[in-house]
Amino acid sequence: MLKKNKKQVVTAISIVLILFVLSFVFSIFYFNSHKQSNSSDDITVKFDKSKNIIITSDLPISDELGKKIDGKGTDTGIQGYMEISITNNLSRTVEYEIYINKIQLSDEIRGNYIKYYLTDEADNPLKGFEKNAIPTYNDLPVLMDLPSSNLLYRGTIKEKEKQKLILRSWLSDSYVVSNEQHSFNYDVYVRTK
Repeated sequence: MLKKNKKQVVTAISIVLILFVLSFVFSIFYFNSHKQSNSSDDITVKFDKSKNIIITSDLPISDELGKKIDGKGTDTGIQGYMEISITNNLSRTVEYEIYINKIQLSDEIRGNYIKYYLTDEADNPLKGFEKNAIPTYNDLPVLMDLPSSNLLYRGTIKEKEKQKLILRSWLSDSYVVSNEQHSFNYDVYVRTK
């Protein structure tokens, strides 16, 4: 009788171990096949110049003029202009985020005076930028996983598609100019989500 119970216990333990191993292997295959990849190979991002933009307090401009910035004079710091090319290298649609990382300065312009306008290459404003009120740095939401960064835009790009976006930024005409020089410095980043 004792031999029979021992054999049943060994059989039960063997079955439990086999089921445990099979469930472990199955879960690894399942999660690997359903995992969304966020590697840098998912999308290719190119900036026309440096991803760093500096806006100075020299010349505030209106929203109407800011929307028409063409990239000439960006070296003066009066305006920011950047062309961003995003290419999806995958065979599926990918969600991406464009975000801004402000560089802290001692003589910094407050964020509520820095305006942002994002369009496609045909100069059509993207969602969130089509309204009359142009968003400022302070209007942009903070990213939960990157608390020092603010979300500029969240979009999607279809498989093997290429998008060209244009980012314009400027100092609002509500800023009061003084004799002191101030600036606002930020970097632009793109990541898959």
